[in-house]
Amino acid sequence: MALLAFLGRCMFATIFVLSAFSMYDEVSTGKTTTVDYIEPKLINFREKVIDTYVTPYIPAEVAKQVPPPVMATLEDTTKVTTYLFYAAIGLQFLGGLLFVLGSKFGALLLMTALVGITPIMHNFWDLKDTAEFGQELIQFLKNLALYGALLTYMFSATKTVVITDSKKKN
Repeated sequence: MALLAFLGRCMFATIFVLSAFSMYDEVSTGKTTTVDYIEPKLINFREKVIDTYVTPYIPAEVAKQVPPPVMATLEDTTKVTTYLFYAAIGLQFLGGLLFVLGSKFGALLLMTALVGITPIMHNFWDLKDTAEFGQELIQFLKNLALYGALLTYMFSATKTVVITDSKKKN
């Protein structure tokens, strides 16, 4: 049973670890197609979600406490996109490896990656009447299912399997 659980975790984590390798390979070889692809989606998410539903509710005195260098970085979309790209690589790779080892912290890292990636990258609601709509909806639902599986794993009862030798040696 423990072996099957391990194999299942390996199969599940494959999508995250391979995605992290693919993203890292793209950055290390100088290709920036994914970063270039993410930036407009991040700007769209920022304008439609953050600026509409978050920013108006942050008190002015809290906003003034953000140091100017941090604020300048947050306003530079290219830097934010690059940082988020590297964060996604780290969360997916480390989370995938820890998940394979049976760590709930690994599952939490993967859940964090999915929460950050899914609404930004798979914004099917903005693509009405386009050919991309169906593809983005499928990817969004796939990530939602992965999140649900991780949520189930996080809150399932864990059993420790102890293998003992039934023959006692004298």
